[in-house]
Amino acid sequence: DETIDQQLVAIAAHVAGPIQAIHQVEKEKEQHQRETLHKKLIEKLRKLASTDENHFWHALLTFATHRNGYGFNRAVLFRYSPEEQFLQGKIGIGHFTFLSWERDVTADVAAGDRRSLAAYLDQSSVAHLHITPLATAVLNWRRQLSNDQQDPFRLVCERSERQMLTAAELKQWLPEPEFIRLTMRPSAQCTLIPWKRDDRVLGVLLVDNAMDDKPVQQEDIAALQALLAEASQILNEVGETIRLRRQGESYERILRFSWLLTTQAAGASLKALLTKLCQEIYDITKADYVVLYPLGRDGINYDTTAIATAGTAR
Repeated sequence: DETIDQQLVAIAAHVAGPIQAIHQVEKEKEQHQRETLHKKLIEKLRKLASTDENHFWHALLTFATHRNGYGFNRAVLFRYSPEEQFLQGKIGIGHFTFLSWERDVTADVAAGDRRSLAAYLDQSSVAHLHITPLATAVLNWRRQLSNDQQDPFRLVCERSERQMLTAAELKQWLPEPEFIRLTMRPSAQCTLIPWKRDDRVLGVLLVDNAMDDKPVQQEDIAALQALLAEASQILNEVGETIRLRRQGESYERILRFSWLLTTQAAGASLKALLTKLCQEIYDITKADYVVLYPLGRDGINYDTTAIATAGTAR
C-alpha cells in the first residue's frame, strides 16, 4: 500500500549515500592498485627496452588487456610506414572466438595470483609469456591505407586523432579475411589509438571488447594512449635500440621473426628453430653462407646435433 511505498522510498534515500560511498572507496582502491601496477610496468619496460623489444610490447599490451589492467578483450599494435602508406601488424593479444576467449578467462581466474598482472610483471623470462592466437596471426597482416579521407586508419596516421567505431563500421575498412575475423560482434566497440613519439605517428593501437561487448571507457582510452607515448619515449632513450631501428624494415623483419620463434618455442625442436633463424639471417644479410653453432645445456660445449646452416659454403 501507499505507506509501505513511502517507507521503502525513505529507506532507499537513507542507504543511497552509504552505497555510493562504498562504490567510491572501491573505485579509489582499484585506481591505487592500477597506479602501483603502472609503476611496476614502467620498471619492466625500462629493463626490456635494450634487451627484448618484442617482450617490451607484449608487456604493454598485457597491461591493456589484463583484468587487473585496462581489461580490453583484445589489442593489436600496427607499425606505420608513411613512405609506403601501409600498416604492418607488429604484435597482438587476444582471441578470434568467444569459446577460446571464455576458456582463457576461466583459466585465468582459476589460476588466481599465479596469473595476476603483478605476477606477470615480476617474470623476466619469455618462457612465462602467455601466448594467444592473435600473437602470431598479426605478423602476416599488412593493410594499405586507402585514398578515402574517411578511412579511420588514415585519420589516425595523418591527423593523430583517436577513432571510435563499432565492429560493423570497422568491417568496411578491413577487407582482408584475417581482419574480418576481428569483427564478429557488430555492436562491439573498437578504438584506434595513435602510437606517437613527440609529434610523429609511429603506428596504430587497436583495442576492442568484441567478446563481452563492454562499453569502452574514455578515461581508459586516454590513459592507454598516454602509456603508449610513455613507452615510446622509454624505447627512444635507449641508444642501441635507436641505432638498430635506423635499419628500418630489416630490423622490423628481425623483430617479427624473433617473436614468431618465441611463440613457437614450446612446440618445436632447437634444430628446427635454429634452421628457421639461419634462413632468415641468410635472406636479410644476403651472405653466401650462414652457420649457427648453439651451445649445449652445460654452456661450454657445442650441441653438434642442433647446428644449423643456410646457403652454400665456398
